[in-house]
Amino acid sequence: MPRTSPRFAIVGGGLSGVACLNGLVNALIASDVEGVSIAIFEPSDLVGPGVPYRPAQPYCWLLNHEADHLGTLNGGDDGFLNWIAANRESLSQNYSQAMQRGWVPTDPSDSLIAVDPKAYYPRSLFGRFLNHCFYDIKKQAEAKSIHVEVITQAVHAMDDQDDGQIRICDGEGNNYLFDQAVLASGHTYGPPNPQFTAQNTYINNIYVEKQRNSATTNLSDTGEDPDKPRHLGRVAVKGTGLSANDATLWLLEQQELGNLTFDQIVMVSRRGQLRKTRVKTAEYRLQYLTQDILETRVRAHGSIAISWLLPLLRNEMEAAYGGKSLNWQDIWNPRTSDIQSHLAESIREVTSERVSPWRSVLLAFADVRQYVFEHLVDTDKRRYFEELYTLYHSYQAPMPIISAQRLWEAMDSGLLKVEAGLIDIVPSSTAGKYCLTFLAGEDGRPVLTHGCKDSKLPSGARKHDLEADYLIEAIGQARGAQHFNKPYPHLFDAQILQAHQWGGIHVNPETRQPIKANGQRWENVWQLGINNQGDVLTSTNAPNNIADGLLIGLSMVNQWEEKQKLQRPSANIMSATTTWTPSSLKEMNVQQVIRTVIHIFNLKAWLA
Repeated sequence: MPRTSPRFAIVGGGLSGVACLNGLVNALIASDVEGVSIAIFEPSDLVGPGVPYRPAQPYCWLLNHEADHLGTLNGGDDGFLNWIAANRESLSQNYSQAMQRGWVPTDPSDSLIAVDPKAYYPRSLFGRFLNHCFYDIKKQAEAKSIHVEVITQAVHAMDDQDDGQIRICDGEGNNYLFDQAVLASGHTYGPPNPQFTAQNTYINNIYVEKQRNSATTNLSDTGEDPDKPRHLGRVAVKGTGLSANDATLWLLEQQELGNLTFDQIVMVSRRGQLRKTRVKTAEYRLQYLTQDILETRVRAHGSIAISWLLPLLRNEMEAAYGGKSLNWQDIWNPRTSDIQSHLAESIREVTSERVSPWRSVLLAFADVRQYVFEHLVDTDKRRYFEELYTLYHSYQAPMPIISAQRLWEAMDSGLLKVEAGLIDIVPSSTAGKYCLTFLAGEDGRPVLTHGCKDSKLPSGARKHDLEADYLIEAIGQARGAQHFNKPYPHLFDAQILQAHQWGGIHVNPETRQPIKANGQRWENVWQLGINNQGDVLTSTNAPNNIADGLLIGLSMVNQWEEKQKLQRPSANIMSATTTWTPSSLKEMNVQQVIRTVIHIFNLKAWLA
């Protein structure tokens, strides 16, 4: 007899893991599957927040989505806002300093936290909501006899069993068997630079609380006065993306609170390109990169070349701006002559309340991005992945206006400087310090080398150095989504999963299932979140993850029902993939009709 009590595993208990749990529980409640148990592997003490939304994170690290754009994880479209409204007094106590400092909106009528659908709340506050969602989903599940268990261990290995089950091994060597699993292990960060690990003036991951605390702790062996805030000197922040913003905003806030001091912050990267600010968008119809134009190009030439693509993307941008020429050397290397002025213009775009064309264009391009990547010539795919894809993220994952204004104020005061053209960072000849090397052209503007060796540097380019006393590496997600976290090394070494040549894992973009080393889908395993990059260009933000989690949960339950149907031919369980006709609907019993309608209703609600 086939086993009728399925066991599901979710590897990772962050946003993606909770989104999958939500989808799975919703689908199970709408099904006839009984005796279900779900295990979530989460090594931390909290399910829901994951790395990005830990409650201990600084309040100056804000969501880069408005409060009403965070998906329907709990309580409908306004679930997050309703939760804030129901907990205003306790949240006002927890975030009293953030409210005083202007990072959290305050309702002037009662001086409590404001419920503002357009506000950018702290990520830590959203993390508290996610933890609340987990317990609420768990309660709903257990009311329907669905057992949810949290295993506070990291997963170190996974493999297939002969009977089709999945074996999961945790960090203590315990083995578990499951029928289906989801990989939702989330963010991965590169290891610390071995050149700097011995120094007490180095942070390689700003999101680790212990490392942050080290910057505010005076060192007794250096003779620093324990009663005075630690002085960091000149601080170099490697990166100019959202993680670098977090590091910089945290430093600025800590200095204003008197917890540390510094002379200057220097944000450094190759491009020197700060994230744009989040602005209004409107529907934009592509003119030069439509699906028809792309398909015509592929039919005529068999592929798409970057040399053909980039000028058209530039044309698209300039058309959206009414024919205005962009202040870029080229679309590939946007060299901004005045980074502070560029940031000021970005802020003006938001405060003007106008629709901003650049983001509308990139959102429209997202519809054809996967097709473009799949049809690029092989020699261009790596370049696209390593450079242009990161450029898209710079524009598609913008920062809140509050963060942008704080950065501009710091630049205007001289506390913050942004430098482009970074080549390398090495230990300085001065003990404990760092030497940063940059490259500039004859015009004084940075030269963006993208890894060129000295022998290939542009004519007239000159190097110059800068010395820093303290270094924070803040380049965010490991480049190329290289997987240093378990269980990925084991999955690659055992040739279970197919490691992508440019980093990450192969994932089927339609089913969200990983591709095994033999080229076939891993039929009873799914993947969600930022831990894939490979050859699928999926969006990895909170609203999309929540919606995708429902679809994955529905797929898992439908697959289980299909297997049971095949093993028990007499069972009349309907699959979501069935083609419905008037005659087939007549043959369905009432329970099947209700279950099908619920499936359709849930799917449409989440896709809306």
